[in-house]
Amino acid sequence: MKLSSSGQSQAQAAILHEQVGQLYDKLPFAIISNFAISAGLVGMLWVGGVPREILLGWLAGVFVLGVLRWVLQLYFRHRQGAASDPVRWVRLYVVTSLLSGALLGAAGLLFFQHQLLALFALTIVLGIMSIGSIMMHAAYLPAHVAYLLPVILPFSLRCILEFELIYVAVGVFGLLFLPVNLLLARKIQSGLLESIHLRFRNQLLIQELIRQKELAEAAQTRAEQANMAKTRFFAAASHDLRQPVQALELFSATLENELQEHPSRSLVGNIRAVGREFSDLLSALLDFSKIDAAATQPMVRDFPVADLLQRMADDFVPQALAHGLCCRVVMSSAWVRSDPILLERIVRNFMSNAIKYTKKGKILLGCRHQAGNLRIEVHDTGIGIAAHQQKEIFNEFVQLGNPERDRYKGLGLGLAIVDGLARMLKHPLTLRSQAQYGSMFAVTVPLGRPGARPAVEAQVMYGQSLDASVLLVDDDQSIRLSAARLLENWGYAVVTAESADEALHLLRSTGFQPDVMLVDYRLREGRTGVEAIRLIRDHCGRQVPAAILTGDTDPERLREARESGYPLLHKPLAAGKLRTLLANLLRTQPCTPLLHKP
Repeated sequence: MKLSSSGQSQAQAAILHEQVGQLYDKLPFAIISNFAISAGLVGMLWVGGVPREILLGWLAGVFVLGVLRWVLQLYFRHRQGAASDPVRWVRLYVVTSLLSGALLGAAGLLFFQHQLLALFALTIVLGIMSIGSIMMHAAYLPAHVAYLLPVILPFSLRCILEFELIYVAVGVFGLLFLPVNLLLARKIQSGLLESIHLRFRNQLLIQELIRQKELAEAAQTRAEQANMAKTRFFAAASHDLRQPVQALELFSATLENELQEHPSRSLVGNIRAVGREFSDLLSALLDFSKIDAAATQPMVRDFPVADLLQRMADDFVPQALAHGLCCRVVMSSAWVRSDPILLERIVRNFMSNAIKYTKKGKILLGCRHQAGNLRIEVHDTGIGIAAHQQKEIFNEFVQLGNPERDRYKGLGLGLAIVDGLARMLKHPLTLRSQAQYGSMFAVTVPLGRPGARPAVEAQVMYGQSLDASVLLVDDDQSIRLSAARLLENWGYAVVTAESADEALHLLRSTGFQPDVMLVDYRLREGRTGVEAIRLIRDHCGRQVPAAILTGDTDPERLREARESGYPLLHKPLAAGKLRTLLANLLRTQPCTPLLHKP
């Protein structure tokens, strides 16, 4: 990743800030060592021919300059380092380095004598200070140059001008030492600057990556919020969307029942077919919303897969024959562990798609054992799916062969719902397909432990008279009107109420005693169907059979409704299923006295 021009400018400013900081960090040590070595030089020359006043005056100058530089570094710390103005601070440092070097270099002129001791002392001290300057000023080469030149040049030139071999040799050595010292200082500074540059570059890159990550996370959060807003919309609107569909089904069923011999009965049948089509599309949307919102909670148990296979055979073999297809279902004695309802929805979708996309040939439903699992497979000889589309088809609103978005072919949510259910149940899906040669869809389910087969529900004869009374509690007027009319046509005595309070008032005022109750879960004033059932049972003094109807997909509400233990059915509910529900409630849950704990 390359830095932008603004990023490069930030890096250069950060490097200069670091350089200035390192100079001032080392300044106290430089001041102390400079004064100590200067005092040592004065000590070595104290007994020589240099006047002591000059020695003490020079040493006092070194001390005063050291104090000034110490005050400068304290002020630098007080102003929070180079953050205020790094260019100004580095210039001040270079000036004081030049003064320090000039003062030390003056010693080479003031203390110069024709004595080997003096020559040796000056050469050693000036050489040591020149080498030490490399380490003190490695962070910033101009500071080293400002210090080094006045230290070496005056003394070297003064020695050469003596025109004596030993002095000329010392002077020439000093002039040769100067470029070597500078080259060494430059190399050390280059390595130091490279390490500083890499460190700050990495810091800036890390900051940029963090910023990009934050932007990506913010974008992801916005996308998730938008997706959750969509899901919450469907979940919140589910109840209100299902109510008119439920009323349409009940009104049309009532009308069809009343027009048994009327010529317009076929028209009512068409209305019901359109209503069922709309109900299926709405259910697909809301089911997808429930899965997306994690509102569907699996109820896992062991059960024989033969029951599922038999239902598939009963439902789809006739459909396949009607389409001119051969459909074979291979039965199995295996037991599986899953949610039977959700697993059936997965397999049912596979079978439905197989019939929809197979124009000729055959369809096969069967099972394979696989290392403690059972793979339920649906094979067809249909149009197949190209390799590049096999992942795409599990996305929502994706349909193959329906570019015109014909609503009679669905919304493209079937396999998206299957994928969501499979992930929820942790059942792997398998797809093998080749364009024009058919497909194989499969779901892998853990094997279950064989046990007692569940009791078969009592079958209901729709034509028989049940002579029973029904209490319907629903806050939607159209549901109450349509359901009451339909139930009365079926021979039930019906009382409807929009709330638990109204139902209790009617029961008290009329003496009506219901044999069964149908109660919407979400009622007015924050009341629930569970509360309504409890209040009415308390009033009646007996366990009146009851079921809860709901159009909600809110996870918390559904959890509460399930935990109540009452049968829970989702709107829109077909008229036939409603009739079966009532008959089963009356047959399997007869009214019993309500026992109160003392």
